[in-house]
Amino acid sequence: MGQAARAGVVDAEFDKRSQLSVDLLLFFTAVAEELSFTKAARRLGIDQSWLSHKIRQLETELSCTLFARTTRRIELTSAGESLLESSRRLARATADARRAAWAVSAGGQDELRVGALPYSFYNPERVKILDRFIAEHSETVVDVSNGPSLQLLDRVRLGELDLAFVSWPFEAAGIEVLSIRLDEFCMLVPRGHPLEDLPEVRMSDLAGHVLVMPNARLNPWTFKSLYQPFIDAGVVPAMAPEFQRDSMDRLARSQRWLSLCNLMDVSQRCGDVFLPKPFAGVTITNRKCLVRRKGYTTPAITALWETALELGGQPIEQCEDVGFVMEV
Repeated sequence: MGQAARAGVVDAEFDKRSQLSVDLLLFFTAVAEELSFTKAARRLGIDQSWLSHKIRQLETELSCTLFARTTRRIELTSAGESLLESSRRLARATADARRAAWAVSAGGQDELRVGALPYSFYNPERVKILDRFIAEHSETVVDVSNGPSLQLLDRVRLGELDLAFVSWPFEAAGIEVLSIRLDEFCMLVPRGHPLEDLPEVRMSDLAGHVLVMPNARLNPWTFKSLYQPFIDAGVVPAMAPEFQRDSMDRLARSQRWLSLCNLMDVSQRCGDVFLPKPFAGVTITNRKCLVRRKGYTTPAITALWETALELGGQPIEQCEDVGFVMEV
């Protein structure tokens, strides 16, 4: 084969690879992040069998195996791990391009996609920030969607959300963080409980008593910060099915078990069932934060961020840590 012919073969092969479908890479990203075809298909809004077919098509086109499949689970192969970060960047860029296209279609009207924790509508700092932004930027459509912190953070990283109100601590790689509120906790003790008559609760008082808490896998960071010290002190954990205030409150009420309570929620949660007890020798705190993706901004994102700063938000590196702080 002559040199020109060989060059033609190489050019043809390059053209073939350069035509790799963007959708295939987006499908791969979803499966790689979920490690489940069922969850990825639900996230993408497509049929699971079609998604499996498209992943096999991608593996055929790349001449490599991206997932190691068993009857119970799937895992990324080394080839899949090598592809993931690049495909994530593509997913973010695609989301940004689609958003720009929607803005053009809407006649230039901007949209701000904001994530928030369930029930955080009652967080006065969050409400003030959004209310002022909406009042001062009526040309921007604000769309708020709810979910747990880790899910919201993933959506910010993927470009599916512009900003989100979440709980600290968490892995902050690729994320900018403003602290907007510091919450402090007390213990709710059911009436008739052995600890009812204590004026304050020491960690040493808790050994052997049942404390309602979320499953650690729902948010390992918050669990380690707020709940692991109680387990270390000897409490008996009772895992609630959801990392939601109402779910945990119902379980504590029905079983007359101990539970943590934000000081701002005491009046709503006590009623005639619980007595609030301060902690002795320890302060237990948690932060609510506003986050955005590093390296990506729009006028609307910048405006909301600046609004949060004007209303008292602080970069997280300027804030003291949260969780258990033992008094000296």
